[in-house]
Amino acid sequence: MISVIIPVYNAAPYLRACLDSVLAQSYTDLEILLINDGSTDESPAICRQYAQSDARIRLIDQENGGVSHARNVGLSNAVGDYITFVDSDDRISPDYLERLYAHARTHHADIACCNLQELLNGEPVELNTPKVLHPRLVTDQQELFFDFVDGKEATSVCAKIIRRSLATQATFRPIAFGEDQVYMFDLFTLSPTVYLDDFKGYYYIRNESSATLSSGTLNLKRNRDELQMQRYKLDHLPQSVHSLYPRYYDRYAMSVCVLAKTATLLSDRSQRKGARKAILAEIQAALQGKQWISKRNRIYLALYRYLPWLYRILLLIKEGRSHLSEKPSSC
Repeated sequence: MISVIIPVYNAAPYLRACLDSVLAQSYTDLEILLINDGSTDESPAICRQYAQSDARIRLIDQENGGVSHARNVGLSNAVGDYITFVDSDDRISPDYLERLYAHARTHHADIACCNLQELLNGEPVELNTPKVLHPRLVTDQQELFFDFVDGKEATSVCAKIIRRSLATQATFRPIAFGEDQVYMFDLFTLSPTVYLDDFKGYYYIRNESSATLSSGTLNLKRNRDELQMQRYKLDHLPQSVHSLYPRYYDRYAMSVCVLAKTATLLSDRSQRKGARKAILAEIQAALQGKQWISKRNRIYLALYRYLPWLYRILLLIKEGRSHLSEKPSSC
């Protein structure tokens, strides 16, 4: 049996398409766990309708606790031999589970993954998520963490099935963005065998209002979580792959650069100044390992630290927004 865990929060416009794609799987030995995370729209009614129509569906209602908590509830209730996670606004191809399960069985893999096809407003777009470049079996932990450092492959919790005995050895941490990367990082520390397939079986749905396409303060929150995620990976890198520490450190420093850039491009001056003190503290912490930071990232950090007005003007020019530039006294 494969347990399909679907956290649901105010997903009514997309939920039926998601559930229909799961019920249309050519692999049918499933349990489908719908974790209603305190939805206030029509999602609970849709979940109940589907649960009444198919005995494989179990609905679990809970107060809103976030996607990490919902996935953890799914993990603790799943009984399948394998686990797969599907977001309630995404879809999967009809042969998605059959193909991944076949790989897991054939190659004795703890994790089997595939590529994602990204859709924006229903149209395929250039994939902006990690890609599997060619099918292969990975048994070497060094290779897993080498690919993982830059988010190249297998970093998302979606587009894969995971042996339940492995999946339940980690939990999702309560951050809004990047929680799946931390979860997969924790699984990789357990040295799993991973099979990568380059077929596109998971449809990752974007829309104009999605959080990942938003700007301003929401992106600032997202980048803070990204920084927290990169710091966690740096602090918990296994000793067996410690030769990769400089690469992980530079990726951590890059996340500080991204946070500084996002704060600098905020249109509200008081918000920019409010964010600056905390970012300067992050820069000071990052520069303690400056020998591992690339020259480009060191330049960005120095510009933000010592010449914030010039840094902002250069960013505005690069973004095609030079008409928004202000006097040099502004941050």
